Amino acid sequence: MKHEGYTKIDLVFSNITEFKFHYTHIYNFYNVENSKLLNSDDYIYISSDPDTSGDKKSNDDSDFILAKKLELFIAN
Repeated sequence: MKHEGYTKIDLVFSNITEFKFHYTHIYNFYNVENSKLLNSDDYIYISSDPDTSGDKKSNDDSDFILAKKLELFIAN
């Protein structure tokens, strides 16, 4: 199967236990340069502004979601 890439995906988080995003009207929303995605039996964790000094959840991560379930849908 040939992979053409996707132009859009939808991520649907369920049973969210914690999230943190910061917004201010002074700045435009940023491009995501780094990300962190962790999966365990108990949770899924994604950060679009992670502490890059390690590969575990960090108190220094920003813009994150911690949830029990994540579904990915390929948009047409």
